[in-house]
Amino acid sequence: MHQLKYKGQQQLGSYFALRMGTMLNQLEVKSEFDLIVPVPLSKKRLRKRGYNQVDKFAADLAETLQTQVALKALERIDSAKSSVKLNRKHRFECEHRFKCGKSFEPKAGMHILLVDDVITTGATLEACAKVLLNAADVRLSFATIAMTE
Repeated sequence: MHQLKYKGQQQLGSYFALRMGTMLNQLEVKSEFDLIVPVPLSKKRLRKRGYNQVDKFAADLAETLQTQVALKALERIDSAKSSVKLNRKHRFECEHRFKCGKSFEPKAGMHILLVDDVITTGATLEACAKVLLNAADVRLSFATIAMTE
């Protein structure tokens, strides 16, 4: 995960997308998702890193599942410090960190697969989910490459 997230090894996102997509196809859920939406980075972190490690994963997963991806569906509205070192309580206090992208309007009835690289407490996915659920009557599923204990 460190190589994917901080060392530019984006091909690892492709690898995980292919593995996950293959598993989902075997479960015959590929046609269930209308759209795949990655969790965005802050503009500051995106400039510093040069890429969002989740975008390649999301795009390749969409290709494997033969569905659409919306890389700019969500925007992070703050440049707060990384949540990596925040405890569970502080992660959930930062719930107003996202908004829908300028040209994105989810349609009622859509089934969106929200993807991220790592789930720790679930606070980031929950914050993104609230934005998407407030914007339209959608169904959400979540997928991450890894989970922490």
